Amino acid sequence: MEPITLYHVGFEQIPVPDVHYGRKNADFGQGFYLSDSEDFSKRWARERRGMDTVINCYELTLDGLNVKRLVRGEYSQTVIKTESAASQLRFISAEVLDSAEIAACRELVSAEETAFQELFSAELERLIGSE
Repeated sequence: MEPITLYHVGFEQIPVPDVHYGRKNADFGQGFYLSDSEDFSKRWARERRGMDTVINCYELTLDGLNVKRLVRGEYSQTVIKTESAASQLRFISAEVLDSAEIAACRELVSAEETAFQELFSAELERLIGSE
């Protein structure tokens, strides 16, 4: 099976991901979260004083893995949750994102969140109004 290319944004280059690092209350539990979309991964980019924001690129060989794809609209995520899966993740490269690119990504996310809130509000009004 061909490897898939995946991306992860953080504050450092991560050649060897630690599946035990991170929030235990994340959407799908603790693990190393990646996306097959570079653009979607950049939406998670933040700036932190004195630190670079880095997009890391990997290839994952799926042979022998039980893979569950987490689909969000047109994007999907992959969560590496075991040392065995992490051993099949090969670091390819890392690129530092500049402030302008991070700001553009944050503006896009903000616009999407506003649109979602407006749709949610309209649907809530429709539901409440129909009682």
